[in-house]
Amino acid sequence: ARGLEARRNAAAACAAEANRLATQGDWDGAFAKIDEAIELDPDGQRHLAVVKMQRLALTLDREEDAYAWGREIFEGLIRDDAALLTNLGRFLVEAPRLEPRDYDLARAAVHRALELTGDQHPDALATLASIEFADGRLEQAVEMQRRALALAEAQESNLAREFRRLLEEYEAAWNEAKP
Repeated sequence: ARGLEARRNAAAACAAEANRLATQGDWDGAFAKIDEAIELDPDGQRHLAVVKMQRLALTLDREEDAYAWGREIFEGLIRDDAALLTNLGRFLVEAPRLEPRDYDLARAAVHRALELTGDQHPDALATLASIEFADGRLEQAVEMQRRALALAEAQESNLAREFRRLLEEYEAAWNEAKP
């Protein structure tokens, strides 16, 4: 137990150092510290893998590196974390200035999140709807958003109002696009 606590403390220190280095613009150093933090405490620090991808894409405009890292963490580090998979998918579809978008990776990440949750994750369903909508797949977007809304309502989630608004937006676009 003491060894685990020591590793967690060391990982937290690495994460803090990564933040300090990032604020100074030393991204190579920050990424090395992120990697070290994850290695020391993968369960507690794996969220930093998604942060690293976000910084590669948005701060450094290194989209190709960001996508390569995103595929790597999808296949390994975050493969069994539904929340991080959903966050990855959402980032890939919603991040400003991220072009071209990797809808295939976004879809794969969210499908894996849904697989892990038995399709019972309303936020993942809504994220998948957002991906489909952004990719011009309007019918699929409406279908996913309907499922997300039904699940949110069944769970009495605070997300239901926002999900309803998005469903109306997707349905309007789909109806407009119909011949």
